[in-house]
Amino acid sequence: MPLKMKEILQSVPKFCFPFDVERVSQNQVGQHFTFVLTDIESKQRFGFCRLTSGGTICLCILSYLPWFEVYYKLLNTLADYLAKELENDLNETLKSLYNHPVPKANTPVNLSVHSYFIAPDVTGLPTIPESRNLTEYFVAVDVSNML
Repeated sequence: MPLKMKEILQSVPKFCFPFDVERVSQNQVGQHFTFVLTDIESKQRFGFCRLTSGGTICLCILSYLPWFEVYYKLLNTLADYLAKELENDLNETLKSLYNHPVPKANTPVNLSVHSYFIAPDVTGLPTIPESRNLTEYFVAVDVSNML
């Protein structure tokens, strides 16, 4: 593994658990968050994370592709596999995703029997309610502050 990749992988846990794990409530429901790593050449990698219930496990996918909705859905599927102790399904889905070439926009992709997605068109604008981030922004920000 190249040194640069090792450095990136070593920094990921700081983003996945930016808080004191001991203080997280065991009743906490799973939550999603994202972060962006920008290298010296200004290339971005997006980190898509999902804390499992209880906050002791963080599933994280690093990608150059800003496919927020696709990765949120995939992380929910993976968390479900973890909760049901379906380790083989989880590993099969991850292996399939890793080995799959980047699909063209609006192309369906089947990763396993239970997991599929449609590659988003990154040239189009996000829409409500399909875009989780845009929907949350619209709900959280006053109209006068949006422009």
